[in-house]
Amino acid sequence: MGMIFMDETDVDIKEIVSSWSLTKLPDETREKTMEWVNTYFYRALDYVRQFPLVVETTLVGLVKTGLIFIENTKNKGEFLLGLMRGLGSNLALDKRAQFGCIVLAWGNLSPIDRNAPWECVVDPSTGSINPYSAKMQDFTVRDLQTSPIVHTASSQALCDSLMVCLKASTPLILVGPVACGKSTILQNCFSQMKSTTVATLACNAHTMSSDIIQKMNQVCVIQSSSLGRVYRPKDTERLVLWIKDINLPKPDNYETVQLISFLQQLISYNGFYDQDNEHFTLDRIQLVCTMAPITAGRHPVSTRFTANTAIFFMDYPKKDHLLQISTAYLAPVMGTSPDVLWRQPGNIQKLASTMLSVFSETQRQLVQEQQSRSRVPPHYIFTPRDLTNWILGLLRYQNEAGTFFEVFKYEAYCIFASRLVAEVHKAAFNSIISTVLKRDWQTTVELKELYFTSWAATETLGKTKKLAKTTQENLHSHVSHAVASYSRDISPLEITLFPDVLTHLASVDRVLSTPGGSLLLVGNTGVGRGTAVALSAYMHRMQVFCPNTTHHYNMKAFSSDLKNA
Repeated sequence: MGMIFMDETDVDIKEIVSSWSLTKLPDETREKTMEWVNTYFYRALDYVRQFPLVVETTLVGLVKTGLIFIENTKNKGEFLLGLMRGLGSNLALDKRAQFGCIVLAWGNLSPIDRNAPWECVVDPSTGSINPYSAKMQDFTVRDLQTSPIVHTASSQALCDSLMVCLKASTPLILVGPVACGKSTILQNCFSQMKSTTVATLACNAHTMSSDIIQKMNQVCVIQSSSLGRVYRPKDTERLVLWIKDINLPKPDNYETVQLISFLQQLISYNGFYDQDNEHFTLDRIQLVCTMAPITAGRHPVSTRFTANTAIFFMDYPKKDHLLQISTAYLAPVMGTSPDVLWRQPGNIQKLASTMLSVFSETQRQLVQEQQSRSRVPPHYIFTPRDLTNWILGLLRYQNEAGTFFEVFKYEAYCIFASRLVAEVHKAAFNSIISTVLKRDWQTTVELKELYFTSWAATETLGKTKKLAKTTQENLHSHVSHAVASYSRDISPLEITLFPDVLTHLASVDRVLSTPGGSLLLVGNTGVGRGTAVALSAYMHRMQVFCPNTTHHYNMKAFSSDLKNA
């Protein structure tokens, strides 16, 4: 058998573009579009190739993504914007900004924002570039439970780009760091698609092709046709198969990821062969994938797969956009306050700015210190999700006169300081939040001997009991009675209730009193983690079940334990 080696330099890009023009472009716009292609497209492609891509792909894959965005352009402005979004979607933001400014300069256009030139819209009649119009959003407390999107310029631009591929049924990958808003962006896009069902599969290190097939069996019907057996969406026009964290499955001994190979087969051949060698075809099913950049535990994705998908990179929101998001989320939260002072828009925005200052300064001081030593531990990485949780966490507290800043600081401690290991880091966080509160609100807050627990609360938020202020003396008395009851009803419990133990119990109570609350306790053996959980659960009248994990503990054993629980 002979072998022929082909390199990217052997591929004639102009032939690919020529074939695309004949099959995709309407006759009335083909000549004008090809004129722009010859003037700008090849020049832009050469410019992009000098930059490293966020996710490795092939030259053909890059070209195909770029062509998708210039199919329906009607003027030069739309064409250049399509070039920026298509060819630049897989670049880091600083390189994308450089590329976008150059492209607009070729067309004698000026960017609205030189740091994000693609965040704009084009007037279809004049071809001029305009900024996105501000969208006023008035959320309610109920809205916040679904993590609604705030329409910043960056989110609108990204949604517009993703919708191009979703409408064309083009497979796509959305790449971004953990908790940057990938799910929120995609859910907003899916909500704009009519007669579409979304099936979600979250990957782990052991996800296989069988999991994909099992998911399709749940949401599709299998019908016979002239092409053989066909998977079609059940009770809907289209199906989006949303696969999260596609770079988590670990490679085999040959550095092949079975899941990625299977997805590549679905895209390339629009079907697959099952274990009985029967072929199944997919009809009206689109793949949408998300992933975080490659770090420990995440693996490279084959270029055979990425070459057949459009790739979009997003990062954490910029500071001004983060302030816009925080203000929009904070407004309904503060709207529940009985104090009219906190319902004023000016004070809401000022408070959002205060929270953002604490968040940014905590990131700057603590993360930079860890980076100077070695890599940053995962629990020292704070994301906008933590800022959002801080805002939503304020709803958990009873409205008591004169306690707002105590609640504000206490919730910040629960979100940020509880993850810090060294006392010097906790002291640094205390200094940060105290300094910002003193600067912005001319107030000083001390939390010594103060706790907020559900045991002291008289109000509820839905089915969740709120947290109310209590003193160390009252909490000590309440827990002492619980220890005596536990020792009488369950087993003798020897525990000394000094301040650190009470703080620990209050933290566990805050999580256990939240429906579906999850808690990861890290510490040395014998520090009282299990005792705190057992006592708190007893006080909430919950049953504690502890799986008997061993070195060979697996999913089968977990499923069995789950049934027993």
